[in-house]
Amino acid sequence: MATEKKHAKPKTARAVTVTLEPTLSALEERVLRAKHGSCVPAHFPLAQKDEGADPAVKAKVRAIEQLALARSGRLAEMRAELEAEERELASQETTKSKIVSALRVSPPKEP
Repeated sequence: MATEKKHAKPKTARAVTVTLEPTLSALEERVLRAKHGSCVPAHFPLAQKDEGADPAVKAKVRAIEQLALARSGRLAEMRAELEAEERELASQETTKSKIVSALRVSPPKEP
């Protein structure tokens, strides 16, 4: 009688599929940001968790943020950027109003 050898199949690793939620909870997001850092620019505003908080607390937090921005030198830079944008908008509005008034005053030209 012939003896048959059974070959042992190599064990293969099983793939585990994990379905993640499309959004993270606030705690999960904080943990990931603390562990891996944030990918947003430094001048982005911080997330607000004070919805429904006392107005005095909101004012104090705002004052702390303003102080931090002023000490970093970013506040003056942000104000300059805002003023430049406002000047550009004003310039666009005056140009637009000049064009509109010119169109209203002049009669249409006949071909």
